[in-house]
Amino acid sequence: ANLASSTQIRELALDGAAKLKLAAGGDNTLRTSRLFLDGDSALDLGDNGIILDYDHADESPMASIQSMVLSGRNGGAWNGNGIFSSAAAATPGTGISYFHASELWTSLPSIFPGQIIDTSSILLRYTLLGDTNADGTVDLGDFATVATNFNQTGKTFAGGNFDYDAAGEVGLGDFAQLAANFNRTLNGESERSGNPTPLRVDVATSDAAEPIVVASDIGLRPSFEFSKTAILDLDGESASDSLF
Repeated sequence: ANLASSTQIRELALDGAAKLKLAAGGDNTLRTSRLFLDGDSALDLGDNGIILDYDHADESPMASIQSMVLSGRNGGAWNGNGIFSSAAAATPGTGISYFHASELWTSLPSIFPGQIIDTSSILLRYTLLGDTNADGTVDLGDFATVATNFNQTGKTFAGGNFDYDAAGEVGLGDFAQLAANFNRTLNGESERSGNPTPLRVDVATSDAAEPIVVASDIGLRPSFEFSKTAILDLDGESASDSLF
C-alpha cells in the first residue's frame, strides 16, 4: 500500500508481513506518535521523511527506531524488513538519517520539514551518508561534527554514525562515508554527475505485547493498521490496493 502525500496519524501498526510505502517526491512526511512493526513488516521511507512525535511522559523509542533502521538497511542493500528506503537502495551513497530533534536544535519547538517539532520528536529523513544535519549537503559543518565525535559511542546518524554501528560508534568508516560524499548535494549537480568533489581525511587513531490501534484523539486522521487481509485508507474506507 502507498501513502500518496504527507499524512498525520495517531498510531501506525504494521503486522502480518504488511508493507507500506511513502510515495516518491521528497516532500512527503509521515507523522505519528507511535510506530509498531513486527519482524516481517516493512515501512519504505523512499526519498521522504518521518516524524515520530512521542509523548513527553514516555521513554524515548530511539533504540527501537535504530533497530528498525538497522534491519531495513540489510547490510547496505536497503531492502530489509523494518524501516528501509527504496531510494537509498537505488542510489549509492545515500541512506536514512535518524536523530532526536534536540541533537540539532538548541531551541525547540522548531520546524522540520515544514512541521512543528519539539524535544520529544525523533526525525528520520532520506539523505546523503555524511549529512549530519539532513540538509541535503555534505560540507565542512558535517566534517566538524564527525571530528568532534570521533571514537565516541552512542551516536545517531546526526552524530556521525553513518555506517549504522549498533553501538553508535563514530570511526574511520564514518569518515570514509563522509569523504566520499563531500561537497555533494542530494539531487544536485554533483549527484547527477556522479563525481562529487573528493575530500582527503587523515585521522590519527587512539586507544581510546500486540499493539492496539486507537482512534485519533488530537484532531489527526484516524489510526489504521495494515495487514495481509485488510487495508484501510486514510479516510477509514476499504482500500483495494494490494500489498507490494
